[in-house]
Amino acid sequence: MISSNFSLSASAAPTLAQEITPSAGTTDRWNGKPNNLANLTDGDRALIKDALGLDLNADGVDSKGHALAPMLVHIMAIDRAQGRLPANQPITAGYLQNLLADNANSSDFAELKAGVDKLIEALGRRNPASRPEPAAVGPVLTSAWSTARTTDQGS
Repeated sequence: MISSNFSLSASAAPTLAQEITPSAGTTDRWNGKPNNLANLTDGDRALIKDALGLDLNADGVDSKGHALAPMLVHIMAIDRAQGRLPANQPITAGYLQNLLADNANSSDFAELKAGVDKLIEALGRRNPASRPEPAAVGPVLTSAWSTARTTDQGS
């Protein structure tokens, strides 16, 4: 997912946290901002801090002045920069699940999934209604739901 317009601060091999900065002349790619993380909204940064413990300021840098973040956070910032995740739309469990599905063949899938799981958990703490439905409902849950529904309708 990293094009030749970027330089990695560490090694070329993917790591949990990478600093990605545009090469000279590519700031237009980030809507005129110094790095892609500067495209994250206040809500994004608050969610990321809550879920992942990463505290980024509005310029997309941490307290040490580095644009250092897990690849997942960079993907979300790129989605903001490119309009896939509009600025007026908060990050949702559905968006995160789609991001994970889009990167299912990534060599970093396990790291991405761990981060997505933490973000979805944080969304659930903030708003229990935002929790995604389970992929499959077992017969016990289905039976209990049917019983409760029948009981409610009979009252």
